[in-house]
Amino acid sequence: MILQEIKWIRSHKSKLCPTLRKKILELYRPIKYVPFCFQKYAKSLNHYLHKLPVIIQYDCLQNHLEIEKLANSLSCKIDQSLPTINAFVAKVKVKDLKILVENDKITKIWYDNEVYAILSEEKEGC
Repeated sequence: MILQEIKWIRSHKSKLCPTLRKKILELYRPIKYVPFCFQKYAKSLNHYLHKLPVIIQYDCLQNHLEIEKLANSLSCKIDQSLPTINAFVAKVKVKDLKILVENDKITKIWYDNEVYAILSEEKEGC
């Protein structure tokens, strides 16, 4: 993993959630069972094919149409819009994620994963 490749992750770590940072760093690690001479090609192919499900929150002052235009220019399809928190859900490639993080209109990017809640009953006598 070359430090210059992941410099953008460290410089914008306040915009990325910890889970998303881990997932991105996993994509930059060397791929097992691939010879060193093919690592560069395998990594670029992996970045091109692998899409990460993310929730992208934008500045509340920005127009929603501007954000949609930005998403369309990056060729990421907006799966769902979340107007209550000024965000949208999309699947984004790593190279497009880098462009989104560097944009001033974007405030935070979260990894979109399932959340499980455990509800327990209260026991008597406790």
